[in-house]
Amino acid sequence: MKQSHFRGIRRAYDLLSIKTSRFFNAGWYLYRYPDVRDAAIDPARHYLDFGAQEGRDPSWAFSTAGYLLRYPDVAASGENPLLHFIRIGAREGREPDRDFLVEIKPPLDYRPEVDVAAAFDRLLRERRPARVLEAGTRQSTLGVATHSRPNFPWVRDADYLKMDIREGQDVDVVADLHALPAQWTGAFDCFLANAVFEHLERPWIAAKEIARVLAPGGLFWIGTHQCFPIHAHPNDFFRFSRDALRLLLEDAGLIVEASDYEGRCAILPPGDMVFPANVDLWNMTEPSFIAVRAAGRKPA
Repeated sequence: MKQSHFRGIRRAYDLLSIKTSRFFNAGWYLYRYPDVRDAAIDPARHYLDFGAQEGRDPSWAFSTAGYLLRYPDVAASGENPLLHFIRIGAREGREPDRDFLVEIKPPLDYRPEVDVAAAFDRLLRERRPARVLEAGTRQSTLGVATHSRPNFPWVRDADYLKMDIREGQDVDVVADLHALPAQWTGAFDCFLANAVFEHLERPWIAAKEIARVLAPGGLFWIGTHQCFPIHAHPNDFFRFSRDALRLLLEDAGLIVEASDYEGRCAILPPGDMVFPANVDLWNMTEPSFIAVRAAGRKPA
């Protein structure tokens, strides 16, 4: 009887230790493991009874498998790895082994408020541009084309101009978006740029140049990044929110018909810079995205 009572007290203590640990996050656990959520099981109780044995992680900040792999004495003891870390491991200077975590999933799906691609397709059907300028077409990986030429089968090859700041494959003309040729004023019915604006030193100047070379009523489609690793260093300058991209284009005199995000993602900063529990909250309530798009037209 006393042993049963003691086991009950010990279990309650273990459960409380997990629930109050900053390395356990109930909301993250239920999102990461929908089977637990669907079964309506208390997440801390599930991790204590089953999750650790199944190799599940109590939060993004602690790796069950990583901790056991790094510390075989804990694995041999059969002790719950998170409880060991809370009570002994942290004092001994052991690490929660967040580096072992893989397959981090964004916290929520994102359903765009507007479909930028559909809005641009509608504009294309209405306008049917005959002269197109696309920026940033140089192949960064030899043999892999990234331009949008196949999406404009009605445009003659001579009227589809592919430009970049450097010579290379899929580049018809070398030009700088900050200072396009004077003779291009009003010369194009459509402008395209994907993954270009983040590399511009002064995108507000480029936006005005785009407006200048578009004919009245001319269309534009621009895709760039809201959140993305630094690339093409040292020529990677900016990231844009949806509102920032819209403002930049509207200040240049363009009409933005649609702008929105794409590709929900999660930010996982080092634990010594941001309290891990705050990161979970950020990713649940303050979203990040890989891409931001905008489509519209120049006033007629």
